[in-house]
Amino acid sequence: SPPVAVTHRKAVRLFEKGTAASAAIEAIAEDGDQSLAVGTLTGAAKVTDVVDLGAPLTPAGVEIGDFTDTITFDINARRGDRLSLAGMLICTNDGFIGIDSVKLPKAGNGTVTHYLGAYDAGTERNTELSEDIVDPCSLLGPVELNGDPNGNNNDGIDTSGVVRHH
Repeated sequence: SPPVAVTHRKAVRLFEKGTAASAAIEAIAEDGDQSLAVGTLTGAAKVTDVVDLGAPLTPAGVEIGDFTDTITFDINARRGDRLSLAGMLICTNDGFIGIDSVKLPKAGNGTVTHYLGAYDAGTERNTELSEDIVDPCSLLGPVELNGDPNGNNNDGIDTSGVVRHH
């Protein structure tokens, strides 16, 4: 799903491995809905900028229609800011991709490459069944699933989980 990127001070976290997922990360991981993260972070103390990237990313080397494995965006940052990013890992119950609070290069020091990690929000059991994941996943490969008209069944909620590697 379209990721959200945020520049912020060290004290702010979009997510953190080993802690409970925020409502914003749960919405991203379960439903691909970045609007709560954008709304919560925009204008928040110690947040410099928030960008809704507006397009999903595909796996490395894969193009699907207009979607590719790269995206270019502009984001404002102050000296000492960090960058975090999160987007739904389709098709999973509560998986997401992201980077957590990475240091930005100093102005004029070129570019830095960061690879996104795959995380589990810990908010649903990982059945990966059609009835438990968002409906568009029923049509995506590699194996097409029987469509489920009421996807994202919430019977598998796990409120005791924490963010961990997927």
